[in-house]
Amino acid sequence: MAKRFIIIDGYNLLHVVGILGPNVGPGTLERARNTLLGMLAKYLDAGTRKRTTLVFDSREKNLPNRFTSHDVLVEFANEYSSADELINLLVRKHSAPKQLIVVSSDHQIQRVAIARGATPMDSDLWLDSLTKSPNETQRPKNRDGEKPDYPRNEFDVEYWKQQMDVEGILEDEKVSKPRKKNTLASDEPAELPASDSIFPPGYTDDLFDDA
Repeated sequence: MAKRFIIIDGYNLLHVVGILGPNVGPGTLERARNTLLGMLAKYLDAGTRKRTTLVFDSREKNLPNRFTSHDVLVEFANEYSSADELINLLVRKHSAPKQLIVVSSDHQIQRVAIARGATPMDSDLWLDSLTKSPNETQRPKNRDGEKPDYPRNEFDVEYWKQQMDVEGILEDEKVSKPRKKNTLASDEPAELPASDSIFPPGYTDDLFDDA
């Protein structure tokens, strides 16, 4: 089966999870990025991680353009107006767009993905497929305007609190300083669990196929 590549709109996915609010303070974004990278290390096999790119906005000085953590390529939009611009460029330049999944709920990004023959996925649906327990029954889709019921499974509220030291985050949010960013992940990779996927039969076999 063909290998799947993934480009992820990083902050879009973090907001879907429900961790980042409108105001975040020093250190909050770094902890959030680290936790997200730990989640990808847990749920994606090594081969898929090597074909995954996680893209973030960058307004902070001294951040690298890119680095690798747990085999995931992390890119900061240091030289672009936004992460959206960099994601669109990566999609347009991708050598195998028909094998590419673009994870973002941004409609403009989705239109660029469709034009290139890539597969766009709303962040909430992709996360649902990634983390759903094999014993979990299929839930009805949220009605328009409802917030997805994340986090859940291992990544429930208590898990996120432990990973990100929520008391420190709350103190940061009281300050209401501009968004800051830093780097790197922590959790050890683990085996990808079976998934009751929302995709057509065989689709996630490609998505999570090992190298």
